[in-house]
Amino acid sequence: MSNVMLRPGESLQKAWRMTMQTMSLMSSLSDPSLPKAMWKGVLVLTNQRLTFMEEVGVFSKSLRVKESVELENLIDVSVRPGKPMHIAYQSSSGASVSREFYAKGLADVQRSIVTVRNSRLQAIEREKRQSRVQYILDFSFLKAQMEKGGITVSTIRCPSCQASLSLPESGTSARCSHCGANVVAADVFERMKGLIGDLP
Repeated sequence: MSNVMLRPGESLQKAWRMTMQTMSLMSSLSDPSLPKAMWKGVLVLTNQRLTFMEEVGVFSKSLRVKESVELENLIDVSVRPGKPMHIAYQSSSGASVSREFYAKGLADVQRSIVTVRNSRLQAIEREKRQSRVQYILDFSFLKAQMEKGGITVSTIRCPSCQASLSLPESGTSARCSHCGANVVAADVFERMKGLIGDLP
């Protein structure tokens, strides 16, 4: 599947040879003026999206992207015995799009897509929760983080005059008794990040 351009953080999960259909076979056969409604190709599942790669070329076959949808925009992925796999998704314009897929082993394909989609939705929800967490970075929080990492610090150096400065028990800033410079807890955290790691 070297034809698939993966984005940063995206990984290929599975791919299946398929036929994709945009309308019922009877509709497409009964009206020859209708545009092509069936394509042969490969359905590609990554950890972020579902893409149908259309097979093109007569003598030398290659694949090109026909349709691609983010997994979080999938509305329905269903299979009934003896029927094609039905996939409905919301397009970028907000319209509902419906496609049918034909291949062997569609129940397994459906299970794989649903499993990866659920993992994607959980990852998005985790990111949303983490982005809502806010930290008030003060000296008491900074000390607690250092102690979690097994570090005990009682003094720091003033960034202006390099004099020794006692680490306060609380508050977001401290004043150097030698030069009067303001030392902020967030700045101390930035300097010590390598030792204590990022915020949880």
